[in-house]
Amino acid sequence: MRGLVVLAFPCNQFAYQERQAAAEVEVCVRQKYGVEFHMMEKVEVNGHEAHPVYRWLRLAASDDPEKAPYIGWNFSLFIVGRDGRTVQRPSAQVPPSAIRDDLEVLLAAEM
Repeated sequence: MRGLVVLAFPCNQFAYQERQAAAEVEVCVRQKYGVEFHMMEKVEVNGHEAHPVYRWLRLAASDDPEKAPYIGWNFSLFIVGRDGRTVQRPSAQVPPSAIRDDLEVLLAAEM
């Protein structure tokens, strides 16, 4: 899509599903699921060792830093606009096809 960038951050904090090195995870998801988006290094998303991007995403999704939402699953989604603001945080159970129209509106508005 026009200007859409998808980033995936493997994380082993959820039922220890990502035990492999990041490069191995990337090969696996590319072969098994045919994904073409960017795979980043493995990170922590919760706790004291949370990667700075996840600290920022969690705080951006809450008005109260003390209640910054815990990331409960490794398929959590954050839609961030070109201005860096979190626009939407769909449930991890929402299929990508269900947010396509929202993405289309956002991309059209920001062009």
